Amino acid sequence: MVVALRVFGRLMFWLSMVLLLALALAWAWDRSDASAAAAATPATPTPAAAAHAG
Repeated sequence: MVVALRVFGRLMFWLSMVLLLALALAWAWDRSDASAAAAATPATPTPAAAAHAG
């Protein structure tokens, strides 16, 4: 019984580590996508947008 609990504890520990790593990678990937999309959009307004605003 004690051995089963130790095995279960180790399994839960490693599964939580893998889940944490997967969440960290997904967060970093999402941030890199967001920064790439922000870099791709022009910071200055287009002439059509400027004419519409003015």
